[in-house]
Amino acid sequence: MKSGIRALGIDDSEFSGKQREVLVIGVVFRSGLIEGVLRTTVERDGLDSTEKILRMVKDSKFYQQIRVIMLNSIMMAGLNVVDIKKLNEELKIPIIAITRKRPSKARVKIALMNLTDWKEKYKLVVSAGPPYRLGNLYMQFAGINFDGAKEIMDLFGGNKIPEPIRLAHVIASGVVSGESHGRA
Repeated sequence: MKSGIRALGIDDSEFSGKQREVLVIGVVFRSGLIEGVLRTTVERDGLDSTEKILRMVKDSKFYQQIRVIMLNSIMMAGLNVVDIKKLNEELKIPIIAITRKRPSKARVKIALMNLTDWKEKYKLVVSAGPPYRLGNLYMQFAGINFDGAKEIMDLFGGNKIPEPIRLAHVIASGVVSGESHGRA
């Protein structure tokens, strides 16, 4: 994999239980530099994250240059599940979702069962595939295998949260709360 590839890191902002729309930030990153910032909003606990991310990327001037998309989890805005397979199929770009904690389908299912559309969301959780451990992180991916995902992770932070995701988190938290805090 070429070291100067453009990656898009995506993370949602913090939100309150009363908030309906949640800010999602994308950072286009290459060779240690931010080349662009994208934004959209998704419904808290909704089912629109996949479509909103697709539109955000396709409408971007960076679309043809992005070689990988990295998400901070398959979950946005609470329980709004991203369909990583659909993102990959429609954008023709590998998708890697990264978390610090091992995703638990059982715990997610229990949480989802409080929502009317839980069965549809749970199918997306299952279709994302099993989490693969990489150091202290876990990855789920589409359009790429473990070795390819590891190679990309090595380019953008190794066993740490990749820099494009970390920057998306910093920007999203700073915009929403007036000052960045927490960790991706």
